[in-house]
Amino acid sequence: MRYILILSLLYTNLAVGQQKDSIVYIHGKKLELLNTISGRISPKSVVSNDYGLFFAQNMMYKHTITVYNRKFELVKTIPDNIKLGKYGFLNHTGNYRGAPVECTFSHEGKYAWVSNYEMTGGSSSEFSKPGCDACNSATKYDSSYVYKINTRTFEIEKVIIVGAVPKYMATTPDNKKILVSNWSSGDLSVIDTELNKEIKRIKLDAYPRGIVVDAKSEFAYVAIMGRRKVAKLNLGNYTIEWLDDIGRNPRHLCLSPDGKMLYISLNGEGKIAKLDLETRKIVKKKTGRLPRSMDISKDGKFLYVVNYGSNELTKLETATMKIIATSKTKSKPIGVTVDHRTKNVWTACYSGRIMVFHDTYYDSIPINITERDEMLAALAKKELERKKERENRQIKPSKHSNKPIKNELIDGQFILVSGSFETSEGARRRLRELKRKGIKAKLYYNKKNNRNYAYIGSYKTRAEAVQSAKNQAVDSWAFRLPKEAQLGAVKEKKYEDVFVEKEPKKIINEAIEASSNLPFLIVSGSFSSKSNAKARVRVLKREFKDAFVYYNSKNEKYYAILGDFETKETARLFLKTTKEEGWIFKR
Repeated sequence: MRYILILSLLYTNLAVGQQKDSIVYIHGKKLELLNTISGRISPKSVVSNDYGLFFAQNMMYKHTITVYNRKFELVKTIPDNIKLGKYGFLNHTGNYRGAPVECTFSHEGKYAWVSNYEMTGGSSSEFSKPGCDACNSATKYDSSYVYKINTRTFEIEKVIIVGAVPKYMATTPDNKKILVSNWSSGDLSVIDTELNKEIKRIKLDAYPRGIVVDAKSEFAYVAIMGRRKVAKLNLGNYTIEWLDDIGRNPRHLCLSPDGKMLYISLNGEGKIAKLDLETRKIVKKKTGRLPRSMDISKDGKFLYVVNYGSNELTKLETATMKIIATSKTKSKPIGVTVDHRTKNVWTACYSGRIMVFHDTYYDSIPINITERDEMLAALAKKELERKKERENRQIKPSKHSNKPIKNELIDGQFILVSGSFETSEGARRRLRELKRKGIKAKLYYNKKNNRNYAYIGSYKTRAEAVQSAKNQAVDSWAFRLPKEAQLGAVKEKKYEDVFVEKEPKKIINEAIEASSNLPFLIVSGSFSSKSNAKARVRVLKREFKDAFVYYNSKNEKYYAILGDFETKETARLFLKTTKEEGWIFKR
């Protein structure tokens, strides 16, 4: 019974593993956020070399490749500027810059191969016809280049010319070839790793993207994002077999360890497809809006998918195609890689962050079968008791449940409605739910449609309301109040104009602050509107009870404050220990 107390706390996040003799294993389900890396980055992708290094490609927005280790430390920043003449391209004598997109590794992680979206620099006649995401022509656009980087010295050792707008790259398991999908020229470059040059260019179709190679280095699969198909390329004779009608906009590919199943992210459908390569049977699962990149666990049990449009990392079980876990990410997650040794999942967010999650499934706990059965019985009993308690709470009406809602004047023209109900009892029940989540809410009765609203904030403009809705932890929508419900819109008794001396703006903080007036503040958001700052503070208060709003009279901005501190060092230490982002301000 030694695990019952511990596991009862984790009950909702555990699953029972496979039986082996008299021992079973308890596995976690969660993807736990370990760290969020920031800095001068805008990562299009992040890739592990499986030996403790992680390369993030920061496109033309930062013109760098940033390298990290397993301690989440920045090891090296590699600029993308080079002199092409130094690498044998004698017709290019100036200084040039790339735009790192994707990366693959060869020779046990010793070499990183990085594709560059385009090249810039040199004279006005050089690189004057760059490709683009909407460009499609084999001859119209400039060729670009791949960098070969030594992962010990972080020096660019070789530069190889390929097609227009090279994007995804894959290494054949025998380390003999690097395959590069050229987006704008619609073809595939084959690089010989010994010769360090392109040895073959294979015509495909509009917008080739993801690539995966089988374990024997015999076949490569290439996603054609501009169509509904995948190319199966024979790496011996370079012939192509087409896998048609896969789905809209196939982008990324993963292959099961046994080579029998091909997994495809369908960006246009919001789904992941599982294709049986023998029977051609296909199964699809919706994961989120705009699923982009994927990676597969070494044992082939799970897929990790980033959903660019819904800001999520999704974990799928490959056997059942069921969603096991979903974690929110920063804006625009676009790249993902698994560190198979630590079971950490690195996620690149285009908005300027790398988030590292840990898959708790692999933190398994061995347990005797008898203990397991006793534990599960105890947990099931406890969960049944909790369920009854919840049902009783919902059924039991409060003394005010049936009373009609009496409207008060609201300071603003718009409110954020988080529930619309036929009865006042329903609205009050929603009010209690919101309060349990730490969200301040109020009630409003709409006379026009006889609906009862639970709302979570009032705003002067629709734009403020819509912006605040994006920061809320619950779904909500903006409703325009009738004039008779707006404070200040109702005509009041007129008085003679009296001149009142304007108080200094710093006095505003006496009504806003709920702190101890310590000098150093950690700012988690700066807003022109007080209501937006308050909305941010409401979100922060779920984790930081001392969060408050501070008005900076110098720039006339309202700050959402995580907390205040005696010294700058104390504030800095606090920032290092929290997952929230912020900056230190001295008042």
